[in-house]
Amino acid sequence: MPLNDAELIDGFLAGKRSSMDQIMQIIDSAISYWSSRLGYQVEDVKSDVLYKLYNSLQRNEFHSESSLKTYISGIVCHTCIDLLRFNKRFVETEIDDLDIPASFLNAEQELEKKQALRLAFRVYRLLPKQCRQIWRMYLKNGLKCIEMGKILGKSEGNIRRQLWACREMAKKLKDKILKRDKLL
Repeated sequence: MPLNDAELIDGFLAGKRSSMDQIMQIIDSAISYWSSRLGYQVEDVKSDVLYKLYNSLQRNEFHSESSLKTYISGIVCHTCIDLLRFNKRFVETEIDDLDIPASFLNAEQELEKKQALRLAFRVYRLLPKQCRQIWRMYLKNGLKCIEMGKILGKSEGNIRRQLWACREMAKKLKDKILKRDKLL
């Protein structure tokens, strides 16, 4: 029996399976429009949507001006658009195509390595734009903090603090994703 929005939200936040199942049905329905464009990233988007929905409901950002289904569909839509824009900006790289030196890892270790890389990509996509920009400059372009500071008009110490804050934020996101994935 379908629950009303308030009961569904309370049950979802309390971790009730019936509420989670109804929420997942709404997400699956909303994501079906995007599934052909997302390909293998559908499951990642579902996890990201659940994460965003849970956080927004905890912060009481849903005000019942529309239905919960409409609210969730909006989260799905924005998450999918963000991912598609991200993919468009950066050449899609298959994990199997990365130039990882040959190693003597067994199949299980190779799988763990690929899963860790997928998790890193998920965390990166959830970080704020400011963090992604600084990390691109630092990791991809190999710039030092003082060089990034000159480009961004900030002090070297400020850049170091931002890198540290972004790293801490990434650690927290990683832990939340791992914890949530264990629940599913």
